[in-house]
Amino acid sequence: RARCFDGPCRARARDCVRFAFFLHNPASDSFDALRIDADRDVCPDAGSTKMAACPDGSCVPLAMRDVLCPPVAACPEERPRRCPDSLCVAADAACPGETAGSADADTDGPLLLPSCGDATHLLCSDGTCRASCPPSNACGPRSPFRCLLGASDGPACVRDAAACATARARSEANLAGDDAAAWPPVCLSQCYRDVPVPSRQFLLDPNEDALLDVAVDPLDRSVVATLTVPGGAVVADGDLEGASPAMRLEVERVAASELRGARAYVHRSRAGSFGVGEFRLEQTVLSPAFRCRAGRDPFRVPAVFASLLDSAARINPGSPNKTDVCLAALLPATNSWVCVGEFLGEREGRPIANTSEARFAGRGTGFFDTCVDAEGRQLVYAFAHIPRQSSTSKGEGTIFYLVQIVVVLAVVGGLSIVMVIVWLTLRASRYRTKMKKTIKKTQQLDDEIMDMKVYGGGLGQVGKDEEIQMYANPMVVQFKSLDDQLREYKEKSGYYEQKAKKQTSSIKKLEEQRANLNGAVQRLRMQLEEQRHRILAQKRLLETQAANAKALEAEEAAAEKEKENKAVSTNAYEEPIVVDNDSDDEAVDEDFGREDV
Repeated sequence: RARCFDGPCRARARDCVRFAFFLHNPASDSFDALRIDADRDVCPDAGSTKMAACPDGSCVPLAMRDVLCPPVAACPEERPRRCPDSLCVAADAACPGETAGSADADTDGPLLLPSCGDATHLLCSDGTCRASCPPSNACGPRSPFRCLLGASDGPACVRDAAACATARARSEANLAGDDAAAWPPVCLSQCYRDVPVPSRQFLLDPNEDALLDVAVDPLDRSVVATLTVPGGAVVADGDLEGASPAMRLEVERVAASELRGARAYVHRSRAGSFGVGEFRLEQTVLSPAFRCRAGRDPFRVPAVFASLLDSAARINPGSPNKTDVCLAALLPATNSWVCVGEFLGEREGRPIANTSEARFAGRGTGFFDTCVDAEGRQLVYAFAHIPRQSSTSKGEGTIFYLVQIVVVLAVVGGLSIVMVIVWLTLRASRYRTKMKKTIKKTQQLDDEIMDMKVYGGGLGQVGKDEEIQMYANPMVVQFKSLDDQLREYKEKSGYYEQKAKKQTSSIKKLEEQRANLNGAVQRLRMQLEEQRHRILAQKRLLETQAANAKALEAEEAAAEKEKENKAVSTNAYEEPIVVDNDSDDEAVDEDFGREDV
């Protein structure tokens, strides 16, 4: 049964989400878990903050869902099979909607699971559909059967009861051998690693050490794990100037689904002691696991994590120091557990558990000073069973090791000699090419010298301290003599004078042609100038004629107007009215005045 956010326990986790859906959506009359996105369609948004539904039905901000939501609980041993709707049933029982035995009918193909309405969503262990599933301690829909394998392997998630029987038989066969005692011990029930770590935020006094209860057993309310933070360890640099700075530390839960894929690798010097090269979750984790966030990272002073340990008496039996147990961090980059003090000297000098006193029996204590790795990703801390290496290598004491060294040196030396020979060969080839080019150039120079000797009258070069005698080629001397005779003949016969006369006449002809061309250019310029003056004269004439015509029109209009005025005056004074008074004279004066105008 699943405990819901409102207090009561219900048959399945999906019933808690169903109750929350009707609580926040009273107008709805149906709840289809496969068509509803539990991260967006169940809880109303708080302003601009998207709210998601946890497996217990509570509403939390979607961005903090994996931190604030409690993980889905695993099915109990008597009901190991989890149905797609999150109901836990017996191994041979049928889930709702299927007949008995149909779940294990096909043992080879994949399980037939209901499909979410959105193809991009996943069917999660709480029976809802989401884009990404929340943390869970239960088996997922693909491997829904929780199988208890035995003291060497612990519980595992498999396909069905048949797969569980096969895995259990393999585990029992391993334990039946002579090396059964070498297998790592595993806690099967009431384990400290399964005690939940609630996500909480602590505000601490910077002047006092703080002892925080990280994990409390829900059955007897006993403290399983604590965290001690020294005063001022996580105070941020900017808060030191305040009057009363507060230390902020957040502790977050880690679900088993996040730890199930992690591995702890066994050093090769101890792999033969356990029969395997790596440990799974149940073989590795011995305490509650947690994440943290701090106001300052790394811490000014390391914090102390202490916890009760599973199977502490069966690890390093007979030894007071549990050197095979360490405070480990789950590295996100490799998804593997690594001891915080991973070197052999650190593990031997600072054991995390000491059973020499009764009050420390079964309890581990470790130190850490950061919550994140070098890239800022959160680390998961827990006490883990990671066997330390048996010893450091002391070298080989036999002649065989010396022979190996000699062979390696011989191979390296041989390769070096071969590389030197190849390098010298390449350089010799390059110099041989240059030598051939030089010989070819020398041969060309020799040929040119020979040509000069034969056809150019010899080749001589005078240096600083020597003198080379030069002799003319007879053919060259004869050619020069003939050339001189031809030049003398031309001078005597007037050849050059006739040639000069011809050149003078040609120059005169060219000058006459240039004069003719200049005259033609002048004539064209005069014609253009006359044409321009003629156009200007015509333009002035047209303007004068237009002005005269306009003046004539004005005179004719004035004459016609004068005729009209005279005609009007004549009609006005045909029969004057004679009145003897002064006003009549004034009127006559006014009439004469208008006529004059």
